[in-house]
Amino acid sequence: MSGQSGQASGRPTSFATWNDTLRVPRILWAALMMSCVIYGGLIASGMLTQGRDEPIVLDPTMALVFAIAAFGVTVTSFLLPASLLRQALANAAPSVTIEERADTDATTLFRDAAPRVRSIANPSEARAIFAGRFFTAFILSVALSEAVAIFGLAGHVAGFLPMPVAIVFVGAAIVLQALRFPSATRCVAVTERAWDAKWPKE
Repeated sequence: MSGQSGQASGRPTSFATWNDTLRVPRILWAALMMSCVIYGGLIASGMLTQGRDEPIVLDPTMALVFAIAAFGVTVTSFLLPASLLRQALANAAPSVTIEERADTDATTLFRDAAPRVRSIANPSEARAIFAGRFFTAFILSVALSEAVAIFGLAGHVAGFLPMPVAIVFVGAAIVLQALRFPSATRCVAVTERAWDAKWPKE
């Protein structure tokens, strides 16, 4: 049914299901998650500091600078992509086909008496509209999350952050990336709020 819906709307069948729609973001998410793990591995291996005459000693001033920068990037990674996505979805709302349907989840004695709810009429088309807006915000969020790990890597290579402190930066970036996983549940919730309509059961 979902594949037929995608073909009937004239949209690519890659938007026929949420798994299809989110395949590319999930690949990108996995790649950036792996890059953070690699950063951590390089730091832990000691390869980046081979040849130094003395071990790295924490520079409190520079550590504070890196920490403040990482915190600012972390906050931005939550606020900016979310704001851009909300605005983009709001602007796209007129393009989404909405219809009134009976709420099949409502408890009522008579089917005709069931309350009406706003429902997305063409899921594959709506997912295509969503994907075009979501990808930009998603890429921004995962890139900013990765930047936290890069701060740790750069601080370690520059000799300001010893290994344990640099690893903390990388660990924070991995946690941020884990929170960014593009799940269908989250996408459904975001679009239902933005478009004030429910996704039909498929």
